Amino acid sequence: MRDTEAASEMTPRMRVRARSVLWGLIVGGLIGATAAIALAPPKGARFEARQPWVVAAPSAQDWPRAPRAGERARLVYGLDGATLVVTGADAAGARSLARAFAGWQSPGPPALQEALARLRLEWRTEMPGESPPNRTKVAECASILFARAIWGRTLADRLPIPAPAVPPLDAVPPEGVLSGWDDVREAVTANNPKQLQVALREAAARENAWFANRDLWHGELAAVRAERWRRWQDHRAEELEARAERMLMTQPLLQRRFAELAVHPHLVAFDETLSDPWEPFASADPATLRPLVRPIARVWLPPIEWGAGIGAALALAFALFRAWGRARALAAEAERLGPLVADPSEAGPSLHVITGPTAAAVTRGALELAARRLAFGERVLLVDGSARIRLHERLGRDARWGLLECLAAEMPVLGLIQYAGHPGLYLLPHGNAERAVGWSRLGQKLEEVVPHFGRIVLALDPQAPAEMGDALLGAAMEGWWGQLDSGFSRALEQATARFGIVFHSLDLELMPEANLEVLAARVAALRPAGPVPEPAPITAPVPAIRPEPVQPALEPIVLDCDLQVLERLRFLAWMRRLQADHRDPGLQATT
Repeated sequence: MRDTEAASEMTPRMRVRARSVLWGLIVGGLIGATAAIALAPPKGARFEARQPWVVAAPSAQDWPRAPRAGERARLVYGLDGATLVVTGADAAGARSLARAFAGWQSPGPPALQEALARLRLEWRTEMPGESPPNRTKVAECASILFARAIWGRTLADRLPIPAPAVPPLDAVPPEGVLSGWDDVREAVTANNPKQLQVALREAAARENAWFANRDLWHGELAAVRAERWRRWQDHRAEELEARAERMLMTQPLLQRRFAELAVHPHLVAFDETLSDPWEPFASADPATLRPLVRPIARVWLPPIEWGAGIGAALALAFALFRAWGRARALAAEAERLGPLVADPSEAGPSLHVITGPTAAAVTRGALELAARRLAFGERVLLVDGSARIRLHERLGRDARWGLLECLAAEMPVLGLIQYAGHPGLYLLPHGNAERAVGWSRLGQKLEEVVPHFGRIVLALDPQAPAEMGDALLGAAMEGWWGQLDSGFSRALEQATARFGIVFHSLDLELMPEANLEVLAARVAALRPAGPVPEPAPITAPVPAIRPEPVQPALEPIVLDCDLQVLERLRFLAWMRRLQADHRDPGLQATT
């Protein structure tokens, strides 16, 4: 088989690469799915927002507004607990509902401060107009204990945070809180009202610091911590009420009545000396929350599937139609130009000219032509004939002297050729592009290296100077166009007119990139079975020393003349022969 028989096959056979079809299906599917989503989106609930949840599911009165189409809230249980799932027609609506429910489960500081302000206003409104009569120390201590118990129970009941669906365990107080309550018990035993008020205020401050320390609660939500605080207040209220009742049992009936009248003033006075008891349970502003919002897969999947299917089918049809059109165009081109020689035989020309619409296409075409001879163990020389192509950069070679220096300074071509990075492949760079040279000796310079290479690939720009075509006029060469498309461009027509040869279409699908790795893989795929001879090193030709030919002595020419003249001429001829016999034969002179 000829080495590049498939490179420029001009038959109407359709050729579709599997990778091109695969990429076409992927791109077509993506475009089709996007179009389906844009033109026929699903109706109803399309997005959902999720956030951790510990309380009961929101009821109808807990919604911030009337639910719209597709909006719903439900609980989903997993290994990490319950999760509130809020659905909506759009991502913004689902996110806003999730934020509103988060604010209901864990209110922010403004909501808690407003509720506490209303409660304190009610306490001040219920204050009696007259001060209660004087009381004994025991009755006064009992009144203070009742005030503290009512204060804790009322705050626990009016805290605007819903209770968790699963009741948590009782909190284990730290040593500081227990020590504060021991001081309260000592003040009760001593029947000292002032000491008791100080001890209760200190115990309340320690409780507030305990519940405000987030590190002690291991990331528990505000609703869980609030429920633990409620239980703690209930336990403390039960203990204080029991102690107060035992103390009043020892007092007369009138003192009991006086103690009951003093409970509410003590409650208001005690509350005014404390900081905000609900502050530890305030959560971040719900507007700053970013719950996880994602599309509902089961809703979006049907339109995406049929859209992707239609897009992939259209992409496949387009790929087949493009391949059919390309085959038709190549057949028409072959019919217009006649049968094209795919690749020269062994006796054909070794000079190949490659050009194309882009520098990358020219480089890929040059490597494709080189690979088809490297696979048979021949040496190939790449000649960069254009400053735009820059073959040395694409092959990772040096940008040193090259073709322009050979033409301008009469430098030897073999002295400027460099190894191109693959066995048997050599490169002659373009050279200094700023140098102005004439192209008249281009053909002569290429003829100097023809005996040393099985193939010479001259890479040119389609807009190459006309002098290059004149310099190569009459030379045996093949032309290639580095692009397999639906037709030949105007640049190709100009190159054909400039060089006077037909440029064959070169298929570059098997050379997708212009680098040495792809070239090595291409050479390995083209290499025939059996060992491949290594190319011999390039050596400069040594001129053969030709000895000068030995010319025999010429006989004297005897002319008809006088006898004396004849005798003198014979004598001179004899003397000349005698002298010639005693000299170096290489230095003999002819008469």
